Amino acid sequence: MEYFVGFFITLFKIAIQASLYATLIRWLARLADARQVSNSFVRASRNGKQFWRRSFMVAYGALFIFSCTYWGDHGLGDTARVPVGHGETVEEINSVATYFEPLSLPSGAPLIRSFQAGNGVLCGLATDGSFFAYDLSLSQQRLFANSQEYTAYASQHDLPAISEFRSFDKQYARYWGGWRFWLLA
Repeated sequence: MEYFVGFFITLFKIAIQASLYATLIRWLARLADARQVSNSFVRASRNGKQFWRRSFMVAYGALFIFSCTYWGDHGLGDTARVPVGHGETVEEINSVATYFEPLSLPSGAPLIRSFQAGNGVLCGLATDGSFFAYDLSLSQQRLFANSQEYTAYASQHDLPAISEFRSFDKQYARYWGGWRFWLLA
């Protein structure tokens, strides 16, 4: 049920954004027509309502398709996602459990408390208290028993410091907030 509510909210947001984009495109075409730019695209804009509808459909389709891609999928319903690179995402369910599926921890569950991606490596603190560094391009992980081990490794390999780790909520707001929230589905 939560998935469908999130899906319909996304469709509604896409409709609002597509109408704004179609209005902007129509305005730009009219501006070009006023400057007497001879172009078939500009001449097509003279039929205002039909041109707006077509622009709306193109913008709606493009935004919807983008929302289904790795770069545009922020999760629906009770699932939230943050892309971290190389096709991998950190996900959270019900704002409770944050996990990174490829991670293999001694506790068995790939649950993480805080993380940061840098130089193609996802680094973080797991819920079991261990630290990890997961190379996203090679799909290899390295576990550390304590913060001193991780800090030594991170300084040698130019990885994020522990003080740079953020919770999922902060990472989600940083990634999906700002211009992505306003301009993308």
